[in-house]
Amino acid sequence: MLCAGALQAQPQAADADWRYRIQPGDTLITLTDTWLAPGKTWRDLQKLNRSPDPLRLKPGSTLRMPVAWLRSEAGVAETVFVKGEVLRQRGTAAEALAVGAALQSGDRIRTGPQASASLRFADGSRLLVPPDSEVTLAQLLVLGRSAIPAVRLQVQQGGADHRVAPNAQRVPLYEVRTPHVNLGVRGTEFRVQTAGAQTRMQVLSGAVHADGLGADVASGQGLLAEGNARTVSALLPAPDLTALPRRAERLPLRLPWGASPAGAVAWRAQLFVQGDFDRLLLDARVSEPVASWTEARELPDGGYTLRLRGIDARGQEGAAADADIQLQARPEPPFIQAPAAGAISYGGTMALAWTRNTAAPRVRLQ
Repeated sequence: MLCAGALQAQPQAADADWRYRIQPGDTLITLTDTWLAPGKTWRDLQKLNRSPDPLRLKPGSTLRMPVAWLRSEAGVAETVFVKGEVLRQRGTAAEALAVGAALQSGDRIRTGPQASASLRFADGSRLLVPPDSEVTLAQLLVLGRSAIPAVRLQVQQGGADHRVAPNAQRVPLYEVRTPHVNLGVRGTEFRVQTAGAQTRMQVLSGAVHADGLGADVASGQGLLAEGNARTVSALLPAPDLTALPRRAERLPLRLPWGASPAGAVAWRAQLFVQGDFDRLLLDARVSEPVASWTEARELPDGGYTLRLRGIDARGQEGAAADADIQLQARPEPPFIQAPAAGAISYGGTMALAWTRNTAAPRVRLQ
């Protein structure tokens, strides 16, 4: 686990070490050639790790390599999904972000209302930037000949959902900074939200180290950072979606569920392309157990996945429940013009009239 500051150019503590798990056949000579920058030798590794024999290393043991010693090159992140108004700022120039665009150190991403973007790093780790957020890719590097990524992100406002690819032998360096707390990560999944004087973080798997805390924040826990204060608490369990309708035939889209879990004062509802959690389409925080989006009129009929989380009184978003939804709302039904609701006909015939839908040249009358 790497603490905050592990990616700084001049590490100030022993915690700024990268720890490599020895594989069969490794020697200090081969590891030096693979990982260390010119100027560092296997003797430096031998002295640091007190290894008696540079040719005989125990598989499964760990070897310390200071981050400052590692060979590094500039890295990039790939844009894999964009929805809505998403801007990339590079220096003083800003332009719309497009799928396939390569992002580099220093690029800043801004998402507008109901806009989102997903990025993929060199090792397959993913970053989802939700609506109304601002995230800077402060540092993107690849380390050694095996191109392990070293990533430092700054979340200035809004949120960021992270899926960091785990690797038992070669731990990536992944750091997230907010105005209130710095977070150091190894293979894990976690979310961060920052607003005003507070930052919230929820760990879904693995563990995250936060500055100002002695112990890591574990899976199923959340962190609230405000000034120098750090509060760790258990996250709410996932909501029960038994009552959620799995087929929607009317617009605007309205999806109700039962008021769960206990302790939820609000909910975070997100709609994704079915089974693809890189492609966030709609996002809302709601105070009642129902999600309704007028923007769903822009979505084609088809399959989607609703992801739902309860929010507790501290503002922490809990574990997620997912459910597939089938949208089948077209053609939209006509509006009845006659007879009026409750009308009574005493004659032998009754006139029936409705609006015309150009997308449906014929209607079924029952």
